[in-house]
Amino acid sequence: MPWSVDRATRGLNDFSPFVITSPQTSIHQVVGVVLLRDDGAALLQHRDDISTISDPGLWVFPGGHVEWGETPRECAAREMEEETCYRCHNLRPLIRLAIEGGTLLFFWKNYDGRQPVACREGQGLEFIDRRKVESLPKQSYLTNVFDLALAAQKRVNVPVGAANQLPPP
Repeated sequence: MPWSVDRATRGLNDFSPFVITSPQTSIHQVVGVVLLRDDGAALLQHRDDISTISDPGLWVFPGGHVEWGETPRECAAREMEEETCYRCHNLRPLIRLAIEGGTLLFFWKNYDGRQPVACREGQGLEFIDRRKVESLPKQSYLTNVFDLALAAQKRVNVPVGAANQLPPP
């Protein structure tokens, strides 16, 4: 899938211009959430291997399609909870990718270390170390998005064990 990068303004852009305001729109908007543990591992979902879905059999960040009238941040929180049982608050914008027929928006958040995660969609769900990602079946952009999230985590200087103490964006 072709894509190009348009970085959010150093985490300050809330992607608000991307609200779908008409049910008749042909704009295709998808969001993803990079949930990072203190050790830098990210939560990835192993998609079902069904030819009729997007990214069959690949490892992806949890996420989904933005619904009419929903902000990308609302969608990201909803999809994350639907797919992983994890409730996200204060999601931080990370990057916008132009994809065929639409836009792919990524947010990131530090894992609070308390809420359990469970696979409610796909073949599996697990926190995966960045070094292991290279060997997984994935979209070409996943590694770059993972690296951007790790850099963002480092920029906010989150001390180990303090992931839940971040100020809201």
